[in-house]
Amino acid sequence: MARYFNLDFCAPIGHAGAPLPALCNWQGGQDRCLGDECRMKSVGKGYERLLELPLEVKIKISRYLSQYDLVNLAGVSRAFHDVAVLCLYGRIVIDPSACAKTVSKQGCNFMPYNEIVIKSRFSLMRFMAVISAKEPLPFGALVRSIKVLDFPAGFTRRDSFSFVRKVLPNLVVLQELCYRVREHWIPDDIYNFIPASTSMISMPLKSIDGSLKRRFRIREFFCKKYIEAKDLHNLMHNLSEISDNLGSSLSTLQLHRDDQHHSLHTRNLNPGQSLIVTQYMIDNNLPQPDFLERDTVVSHNQLDVFFWDFLKYTCKLANLRELDVSGANFKSSDAVLVSNHINLANLETLCFTNVNEVQWLPEVSYYVDDMQWLHDTHLRKGFLPSIALKFVNLKRVKLDYKEPIGRGVPEFLETLASNGVFLSELDLVINWDKSSTVSASWENTAERYADAILMHRCTLVKLSLVAKEESSYYELHKNIPMSSLMRLSSCKNIESLRFYGGSLQTCDCELLEKFPKLVYLDLCGREAGGPLHMGLHTRHDGVLDEWYRVIHVPINLSRRIPTVKFIKINTCLFECRQGGEVLPSLDGLEPWFTAKTRVIVSEK
Repeated sequence: MARYFNLDFCAPIGHAGAPLPALCNWQGGQDRCLGDECRMKSVGKGYERLLELPLEVKIKISRYLSQYDLVNLAGVSRAFHDVAVLCLYGRIVIDPSACAKTVSKQGCNFMPYNEIVIKSRFSLMRFMAVISAKEPLPFGALVRSIKVLDFPAGFTRRDSFSFVRKVLPNLVVLQELCYRVREHWIPDDIYNFIPASTSMISMPLKSIDGSLKRRFRIREFFCKKYIEAKDLHNLMHNLSEISDNLGSSLSTLQLHRDDQHHSLHTRNLNPGQSLIVTQYMIDNNLPQPDFLERDTVVSHNQLDVFFWDFLKYTCKLANLRELDVSGANFKSSDAVLVSNHINLANLETLCFTNVNEVQWLPEVSYYVDDMQWLHDTHLRKGFLPSIALKFVNLKRVKLDYKEPIGRGVPEFLETLASNGVFLSELDLVINWDKSSTVSASWENTAERYADAILMHRCTLVKLSLVAKEESSYYELHKNIPMSSLMRLSSCKNIESLRFYGGSLQTCDCELLEKFPKLVYLDLCGREAGGPLHMGLHTRHDGVLDEWYRVIHVPINLSRRIPTVKFIKINTCLFECRQGGEVLPSLDGLEPWFTAKTRVIVSEK
C-alpha cells in the first residue's frame, strides 16, 4: 500500500513545517498529520471507485495540480498517494524568486504543472535531509530532474558543497542536472558525484578531473559561462573522454560566454574595431584597414576568434539536433571546420546570438584606402552562406549576427529555401552599421531581408524581426520601412509575431489585421505604447501603473484582431478575452510567453 513520509519541503511559503492556521481548529475526532506519518482520512464506499482508475489516468490528473494541492492530496487520499508523491519528487526546481504558474483555461489550454519549486532555506534543507536519509526505498530514486537556478538566502557555500556530495549521489535515476550557481560554489570534483544516468548537464564551466573513471552518456550539454576559447577547448576535450560515444549521443549543445567577463561593448568588440582584419592591421596595431594613426588601445590580438577550434578535440557530432552559441567571434574560414565535424543535415534548431564574423585577410600586408576595392577583390564567402547547403532538416533559426558586409544572413535564408529547406520559426535581429562604406542603403537592406523571409512564407508560423542601428559606443532600435513590413502580410500562417513597436506607428492595425491566425503578439520598445494613457505620472509607480499607461493599445488591438490571445507591449503582458476585454497577465508567464514568441533552446 502507500508509503508514508513527511512532505514538508513542499509546504507553502511561510508554512515552515508548522500546522497551517486552518488546521489548528480541527475537531478532536478528525485525523491529523503527526510527526513523520500521515494517516489517511476515512471516506465513503463511492470513493473506492478511485482505486480502480488506471495509473496513467491518475498521473495525468496529478499533473494538473499545484505542489500544494499534491501535498494535501498525498495526505488524504489512498488512491492518489503514490501518484502524488511521484509527481512531487519527479522534477525539482530550486529558485527563491520563482512564481507559481497559474494560467487561465482560455489563455493556453490550462497548462499542467511540470515542476515543484523550492523557495526557502528551510524547505531546501528538509529536502536534502529526506534525500540523504537511509531508507529501504530511497526517495532519491524518484527524482528525474533537478534544477538549481539560485540558492535561497542563508544558504552558504559549505551548504552547496554538501548538496553536491550528499544529495547528488542518491539521485540514482537522475536524467537532467542544472546547477547554475557561482562557479566557486561548485566543488572541483563535482563530476565524481553526478549519477552516471545523467544525460543532460547545464552548469558553469568546470575542469574535469583526469582521474575520473565514470562514464556518462550525455544527450544535452549546456555551458552558460565560459570566459576564453581555450577553456572551452579543454572542457570539450575532457568531456569527450568521459562520455560514452559523445559523437552519436549528443543532441543539444549550448555554449554561452560569461557576460560578466565581456567587454562593456554589447557586441563583444572594442570600440572602432573592424570586422575585416588584414596583416597590415596586425603589424601596425590598427583597428581599421584604412587607419593611418596608431591606436594602442585596439588590437586584433585582443579578439578571440578561435571559438570553433574545440571541434578539433572531439569526435564528429553526428546526431546534433540543436546548436546554440552566444557571445562568440567566428572566422569565415571556420565553415570548413564546422562542416567536417558536425553533421549539419540532422540539425533542426540553429541559434547564433551576439555573434561577430571576422574576415581575416593575411595576404593584405599594405595600407588600404578603398574599402570597395578590398571587398571586390579579397573578401571571401561568408560563414553562413558557406554552410547553407549542408542543412536538410533545419526548422528553427535565431540570428543576431554581425558581419562585415551584411549580406550573409539574407543569402543564407535564400539558399535554404532554394534547396528545399523551409523554416517554421525565424528570429532575426538586423544589425545596421551606417558608417559602413560598402553596405547597401538601409531601404535596400530591409527589402533584401523581406525577400528572404517571404521565401519561407508558406511554412512560417513564428516570426520575430527587429533592427538595431550600431555605432562604436551604443545601439539604438531602428524602424524598418513600412513598405518592407507590409510585404510580410503574405505570411498567412503566422501565429506568433514580434516587431519593434515604433515601426508600426504609421500603420495603426492595418498590417496586423492581415495575419488571420495571429495568437501571440509582442511589440517591443517603449515606443510600442504610443502616447501615455490617463496621465499617470506618479512619483513612485504602483504595481500596475506601467500596465495602465499602455493598456489602450492592447484594448484597440484585441477588438480589431479577434484571434489574438496574448499581447505584450514593451515589458507589459496582457491576456485578451472575448469582446475586447484585456487583463494584465499573471506573474510567472514571462518565460512561457518568451518561448511562444522567440526561438530559444532551453532545458526541458
